[in-house]
Amino acid sequence: MKNCPQCHRIEIDDTLRFCRLDGTQLLPLESESITAVFDSPETRPTTKASGRARRANKSINSIAVLPFENAGDDANAEYLSDGMTEIIINNLSQLPKLKVMARSTVFRYKGQQVDPEEVGRQLGVRTIATGRVQQVGDRLTIGVELVDTVDGSLLWGERYLRKMDDIFALQEEIADQITHNLRLKLSQSQKKRLAKLHTRNRKAYELYLKARYFRNKRTQEDAIRGIDYFQQALALDANFALAYAGMADCQTMLGDVGIQALPPKEAFLQGRNSATRALELDDSLPEAHGTMGHISMHLFEWTKAEKEFRRALELNPNDAQTSLWYAYYQAFNGRIKEALTTVNCALQLDPLSAPVIRSAAELLYFDGRFDESVERFHQVIEMDSHYLAHLELARVYEHRGMYEAAFAEFAKARQLSHDNPGSLASVAHCHAIAGQPVIAQSLLRDLTRLSETQYISSYDLALIHKALDQDERCYQALNRACELHDGWMIYITVDPRWRSVSDDPRFAAIVKRVGLMGDGSI
Repeated sequence: MKNCPQCHRIEIDDTLRFCRLDGTQLLPLESESITAVFDSPETRPTTKASGRARRANKSINSIAVLPFENAGDDANAEYLSDGMTEIIINNLSQLPKLKVMARSTVFRYKGQQVDPEEVGRQLGVRTIATGRVQQVGDRLTIGVELVDTVDGSLLWGERYLRKMDDIFALQEEIADQITHNLRLKLSQSQKKRLAKLHTRNRKAYELYLKARYFRNKRTQEDAIRGIDYFQQALALDANFALAYAGMADCQTMLGDVGIQALPPKEAFLQGRNSATRALELDDSLPEAHGTMGHISMHLFEWTKAEKEFRRALELNPNDAQTSLWYAYYQAFNGRIKEALTTVNCALQLDPLSAPVIRSAAELLYFDGRFDESVERFHQVIEMDSHYLAHLELARVYEHRGMYEAAFAEFAKARQLSHDNPGSLASVAHCHAIAGQPVIAQSLLRDLTRLSETQYISSYDLALIHKALDQDERCYQALNRACELHDGWMIYITVDPRWRSVSDDPRFAAIVKRVGLMGDGSI
């Protein structure tokens, strides 16, 4: 290979290497280091002066991998650039001495032109990795750069031209180059984990990336599409453990609070079967252990849940989602102070994630720190006006007797959720305790009619009956919710709406069925 004699620079086309200045063709390579293609000071990148000499022997302990740009014109290939980003994040996050920002935070920067130093300040990280992905037929072009956020200097960069069949080796190489340039000293077991191939079937892997793309949208329709893609991937590779883990997450999502598209116990058992299969194939998958812990809570298997959460965080200490689930586990079991500490760990890893901030706000509500909770909910709403944020903020206002403010937030939640049954039930409960039983009873009848054609939370119905002083119906519904493992049942010891009946033996019996202590948390 030769450099252009005029500009001493190599520029790379999708299929050929040539100098754009004079057309000198260069021998094709599979990859070429960007840091090596500048042969004179005049043609080096216009980043600030490199601080490599003074940092030569120092490891760098924090990184944000920003969403790789989909450089092609095909919007249907978005799953590939997103998937490459997520896989690299997941690989790096398993290194215990490296802080890796979570997916939902870094994806806040998707499609934006970023200033590395500003991102470093916002996220508290020393480096950022950026990239561009383009697929043309069976050819894949990927460019990656690693930038020091302290001074904006380029630590490393590389552009790769590969066939799609080489995608597995390519991801391993990119992760290896990043860790090398962060000067991290890895053990043999850590190197082995980074180099691990979860499938050798390229088509199955592409289907897996598509499944993850839809799973991350976290809606009913997208969860169903995600399951379909996971199943297609497994049809091609029945031993693809990651696909089983992802499918377990989607199946659980369909029965959990926020969606509840399926009878919850059915969804949780489906999820458990998939997570079990994932762990049978590969017991070292942190995402499978985390999802199993989440499912175990909903199945009232509390000892197993904690064991799974601890194992997941041992395997991946940067897993913000598992930290979040574990925080709820601690709250449900009367350890609210520990829960707030754990959720703060999740916030450090995922500070721009609306669901994480919303969860922090909800845990503050459970702890009776209402002003702080309201402040957090407003922060979430400024970032992402999701119906759950308005719904949960309304509950705080309701608990404080601020009914006008509560109804205003409930109205926003109903509008954003298109009258999701959970929103409707919460409004009915508020009308009941605000002294408007006729309206509450009317909404309860609407929910009862809806229950003939779709799943309606018996937990929500029980709360409305309680607020209307219909005790018998309340406990009938609550026992039904317990039998179904309704997604809200694990909240029963922290939900302030049950405070007035916390000493009732019938309530205590249900708490015991859930497997919790009922120690006065509410």
